[in-house]
Amino acid sequence: MTSTALMNEIDETQRVIDRWYQQTSANLQMNYSSFLTQLRQLEERITGESSTIGFSQQQGDVLMTPSRTGNEDRLLSTPPMSSPPVNRAANFTAGEATRGLFPNPELEGEMRKRPDPKSVVAENSPPQDKNVSCQVLVEFKRKRILQYESPCYVAPGEFVVVGGDRGEDIGLVTHTWVGKELPEDKSWVEGVGKVLRIASVLEVTQLQGVQTELESRAVEVAQEKVQEHALPMRIVDAEYQFDRRKLTFYYQSQHRLDFRNLVRDLYKTFRARIWMEPDTSV
Repeated sequence: MTSTALMNEIDETQRVIDRWYQQTSANLQMNYSSFLTQLRQLEERITGESSTIGFSQQQGDVLMTPSRTGNEDRLLSTPPMSSPPVNRAANFTAGEATRGLFPNPELEGEMRKRPDPKSVVAENSPPQDKNVSCQVLVEFKRKRILQYESPCYVAPGEFVVVGGDRGEDIGLVTHTWVGKELPEDKSWVEGVGKVLRIASVLEVTQLQGVQTELESRAVEVAQEKVQEHALPMRIVDAEYQFDRRKLTFYYQSQHRLDFRNLVRDLYKTFRARIWMEPDTSV
């Protein structure tokens, strides 16, 4: 399949997913509002007073995804510089650059996987008040771990929607704690934004299915672009932000590169902000 045909197929798949996601989100929001109304009516009949139980309307508003502003959308139209400009190494071919990289195929396959809830150890004693705010560690693809604040308790093993780089992302909660006490081994950084809400089943299915497939195709197309630009590097993985407004490519190279032209080409191809991240797993 040619690069043009592959990109047309990816564009069509993205349009179908966007229409499906918008319709499903609207239906879920409508059903959620109807559920809260019925819940309040039921409680009024039982207690004789208007109040909410469990997950209140105010908390629901906190965890719902905030709307974006027009200025934010305009910022998304310009691809950022993803690495400092440096000179390309002289007399250094692409074959020499990629020879011997990633000698362990099993490690490469493992790094491409997203975190599995089955590997998360559940908390022994979660708080009785699930409305208390907490800190969580969220793991993403390639074993990236970021710390976020959540307005209500989220148990380890839950997928959550979090604030990303001018957008939204989904990751797996691996550790939760209440208060200022930190885990002993602090080997992570703070993420951008906060936990917005627990991800729905449909969103998790999309993340693990369609989005993973789009990322695999993105790797193939990006590697073709690398060869067209005659760059001595290898694309080993790709990761879409969940809203697909940002696309990160992980690459390997034995020298620092000037890939500004490649970034511009990838931006035109995928219609998303492009970030080039050196792979440090080897």
